[in-house]
Amino acid sequence: MSNKLINETSPYLLQHAHQPVYWYPFSEKVFEIAKNEDKPLIISIGYSTCHWCHVMAHQCFEDKEIAEVMNKYFICVKVDREELPDVDKYYMNALQVLTGHGGWPLNAFVLPTQKAFYALTYLPKLKWLELIEKIHHLYIHEKNKLIEYAENIHQGIKQSELALLENENKKQDLNSHQLESSLNEWKKVFDKEWGGHQYTPKFVMPVNYKFFFNYLQFKEDNEIKEHVKKSLCHIILGGLFDHVGGGFYRYSTDKYWKIPHFEKMLYDNAQMIELLTIYYMSSKEEEIKWIIEKNIQFALRDFLSDENLFYSAWDADSENEEGKFYVWTTDELKTILQHEYKEFAEIFNLHNHFGYWEHDKWVLTINISLFKQNQTEWISKIDQWTQKLFLYRKKRIHPLTDTKIITSWNALMINALTIASIVLKNQSYLKIAENTLSALLNKVLIHSSLYRIYHHSQIKIPAYLDDYAFLIHALITLAKITADTKYLNTAIHLTDQAIEEFYSSSHHLFYYNSPKHFIQQSIELYDDVLPSANAQMISNLLYLSHLNNNQHYQTIAKKVFDRSYHLFYQARHHAASYAQLILNQICCDDLEINIVGKDASDTLSKIYSQIWNMNQIYTTSNNSDFNIFRNRFYPAKTFLYVCRHSTCYEPIEDITNFQLARYIKN
Repeated sequence: MSNKLINETSPYLLQHAHQPVYWYPFSEKVFEIAKNEDKPLIISIGYSTCHWCHVMAHQCFEDKEIAEVMNKYFICVKVDREELPDVDKYYMNALQVLTGHGGWPLNAFVLPTQKAFYALTYLPKLKWLELIEKIHHLYIHEKNKLIEYAENIHQGIKQSELALLENENKKQDLNSHQLESSLNEWKKVFDKEWGGHQYTPKFVMPVNYKFFFNYLQFKEDNEIKEHVKKSLCHIILGGLFDHVGGGFYRYSTDKYWKIPHFEKMLYDNAQMIELLTIYYMSSKEEEIKWIIEKNIQFALRDFLSDENLFYSAWDADSENEEGKFYVWTTDELKTILQHEYKEFAEIFNLHNHFGYWEHDKWVLTINISLFKQNQTEWISKIDQWTQKLFLYRKKRIHPLTDTKIITSWNALMINALTIASIVLKNQSYLKIAENTLSALLNKVLIHSSLYRIYHHSQIKIPAYLDDYAFLIHALITLAKITADTKYLNTAIHLTDQAIEEFYSSSHHLFYYNSPKHFIQQSIELYDDVLPSANAQMISNLLYLSHLNNNQHYQTIAKKVFDRSYHLFYQARHHAASYAQLILNQICCDDLEINIVGKDASDTLSKIYSQIWNMNQIYTTSNNSDFNIFRNRFYPAKTFLYVCRHSTCYEPIEDITNFQLARYIKN
């Protein structure tokens, strides 16, 4: 027995394809069916690696009694939130209007008009059965009330978005004092003992730390410097990192970075590679490089497909049990390590019970004080021990891999590997990044149209703003580091498309979805686990505008920035992308670095640690047609030009004379 999901490619949807609930995939058609049959819809949203999605599926959607009620009274729709993030956003907003919080699985009760009249997350079997019977009764006997509820929720969603835009009137001045004042407020929620913020669960939010690194390039701030150092130490040596196989989990369930939620997501690991690489440039800490390389090794082994594209995620569960693949009993460890167990137990917090989870199961966390006494020796021993554990663990039943290819997430990994290649001086990382980009463009850029999903040789779903924004950024990063301007032509093409598809000339912001997507257009402004796509588009537009003095790009970038930068002063730890733009405007003030000549890429690598955080870095090793390089190319030489407001300082040939600090405004 199968339902309408059987022809889908999403691993999440296919998990539900043989359930007795007669699921449909999300489409315009399902609302027509609901209207014709005069039934409400249950739109159930999740993703393949979601633990509580699995639990509810087993308890409710695989139950024949519940399925009978759902099939009789509702049109039932399953959505993979990673395929259709705009659908998820709309109904998640409905849930937040109703309850003030969110989560998955997200179950929305929806009218044929697409408007939700009720929404909630996980419910166990009996409560779910009671709820759906009650809602059926209300739909039959008090439908007008549900229509009224739905309209109120819909208006609440619109008002919450408008409130963000109306707060534009509360702008702050663009100056160092105002930025420092806001940062001092942010510091009040720092967890000074364990790092991160003073609330759980703890997500890393790499974009926040990336901003802190940026800030420390321009300003002295020992409190932020210490916070970054402490946070990253606990993040990489605690339980958030899989010390056996590599890879970061999605978040920590406690303040100690000890017990994770065991999903491994491509977007987290891509951003962590970039973040740690940037930190390593200044810190040169041995353990940072160690973790970066273990994390890249994990990504290439467990996420990279035969087509040179990166899969989306590894599940938290195996054999219907969260974390089973990753955790250990002491008996297992003693059997594997034998006489080495005692020393292993000391370094991995087994003796002091710090790493204990439940039911004699342990999460491996490194004893930081012991590790710091002799990092080099401990790294060598840990590598030997974890290789033994890795070989043992290979025999276990592996978690599900979500094998769909998501454009924006692959772009994040391309960007991370490109940066790792120049900082760690490893050309193989650059080759992988270039191969992945080539494969991605070949699969998802079809007849000049960009798509979000590639899976099982099929493309589906027009791309969203984040797909465009992060792919354009990856192209820019590759252009900078390779000194090959061919990437910029593709970036410009995609930027023109993004403006046409998503830019609102009335709001002066980018919509998240385009009219091609069958759900109300929404504006997504804040950073979440992914950085703000609107903020990324500002950065992209500013960069590309300087190539040929494109005033159209500059005007849009300025309008979007003016409309949105105030968000940082309202919700600091969810708007660090805007803080980065503010900081660059204050300190760099239209500063450009332009490296032209046969050794442009090598020249960049020698000064990269000084200028990595600057947006306006332009390189070419050939005589390019872009205006910014005109009359600056000499076949036998390489020059570095520093320019501001289209006026350039004396060209620099001997880069030992270059110091960025000379040009920075404090």
